[in-house]
This record gives sequence, C-alpha cells and structure tokens, in this order.
Amino acid sequence: MGNSDNAIYSRMPGWPFITKCPCCDNDEECKWHHAKDDGLQTIDREGNIHCSECSLNVFLMDLRYDCGKHNDEYRDPNFKRICYAISQLATHKTLPEDVCENIIGKMSRRKFGF
Repeated sequence: MGNSDNAIYSRMPGWPFITKCPCCDNDEECKWHHAKDDGLQTIDREGNIHCSECSLNVFLMDLRYDCGKHNDEYRDPNFKRICYAISQLATHKTLPEDVCENIIGKMSRRKFGF
C-alpha cells in the first residue's frame, strides 16, 4: 500500500478490505474499491464494508464484486469463497482472528438461519 492509501485507511473504520475474489477462482489479492466513486474500502468487526469517499456501510454479503476477471460483470459472492477470503485475513494477520470468526459466524447465521 502506498503512503496515501495508508493515510486514507487510517481515518476509516475497520481494516483495509484486501482479499481474493469472493466470486471466482482468481487467486490474486484485490484492494477493493467502490465502483460508484472509486473510494477505498474497509471492513469493520461486524463485516460491514465502508467507503473512503461516501457513506457506504453495507454487509459484505450484500455487495456485488468484480475483481477485473469478470468482463465488467458484478457478481454476488460465493459463500465458500468469501468465507475463505475472510479466513485468509486472519491467517495473514490483516484482521484479528476473533473479528474473522465473528464475521464468518454472522455470514453462516444469515445463510443457514442458525
């Protein structure tokens, strides 16, 4: 991350949202940007995504994603892939482990109703 990105992230809630694509098998890390205004995105401890340029505050499962490999097609996240992407944030120490567990638990409760 560049110094200007670090300055932006430092004034936003949560942690930088940099993951593998939650929709396809693209294994490259993506630094997610809001398509509406190109703002950088962060993820908070509840799994909500925030934008540096607007008031976006949306649960990560309610967004659509395009990692650049979808031919400009925004896709709904695949449950297994997004769980894997979040778990990798803990593995790489980007997010605290308890935050990742909380987010994956919240996604599971929404998907499976428990």
